[in-house]
Amino acid sequence: MIRHLALSRPLQLTQRGGPQGGNSPGLDMQIGSRLPSIMIGIALLAPLDQAQAANPAHELLNGCQSLERGKQGARHLINIPKTAGAVVCWGYLKAMQDLSIWVDENGNKIFGSCPPETTTTLDLIRSFVTYGRSHRGRLPSNAALAVMKAFQQAFPCHEDGAGPG
Repeated sequence: MIRHLALSRPLQLTQRGGPQGGNSPGLDMQIGSRLPSIMIGIALLAPLDQAQAANPAHELLNGCQSLERGKQGARHLINIPKTAGAVVCWGYLKAMQDLSIWVDENGNKIFGSCPPETTTTLDLIRSFVTYGRSHRGRLPSNAALAVMKAFQQAFPCHEDGAGPG
């Protein structure tokens, strides 16, 4: 069961540019500074009751669609609806954005996607909603896998593991 969050006003969120390049010198610091958003995303999705939410990816998709419909503002300063689904979507996709910059020992992105550095959390939410709508009947029940597949489709890497441009 999703727990409802009582918020007195719409959430106002700022977002910086998206994932940084794979082997940047400050990668350890970036990951450490992003750890709280990763933990928040996991904590927000954890309360999903498996009996009620037979497909967590569909629940996440519904929350992200709600966020897209109800958001106000643009680019770096937006207000999102004060619903549990919208807050879960934002937190989860922000955490996935933080994880999307991780690379393996060979420098390959572990998600297999290469979003440009200018990609925002809202851009990633749109990519997940687009993927979810086009794969609704075949959406994996694992939310992380569904988001990873959405990122791979929207932001494919070149053969050398680098992103577009």
